[in-house]
Amino acid sequence: MLPIHGNRFLARQVFLYLDLNNLDDPAKDIQVLLDKVNATTVKIIDFTAKAISDTYPDSYLANLFKNAKNVRRLREQSVQRFPSEFFTTIQAISIVPMKV
Repeated sequence: MLPIHGNRFLARQVFLYLDLNNLDDPAKDIQVLLDKVNATTVKIIDFTAKAISDTYPDSYLANLFKNAKNVRRLREQSVQRFPSEFFTTIQAISIVPMKV
């Protein structure tokens, strides 16, 4: 149910941790990026699910993702779980305020 109720949250997290530099370069091999999408998505879902279990164990997912304060806290909690080698860009390391 997490990918259903948290689809926008998860998509944003995945895009933050993919190397999207030079996407407008026609010579760039896009297949390398596409190969990383599935693995990155699975990891993001896993880290987020663990953060939800620890931080909001009794919350209903649909309501959890409707609350901006909870989403910000969830992002902070899930980012702390990412291993350092998971970060591919400097932008991913800082927790940027998120508009929901």
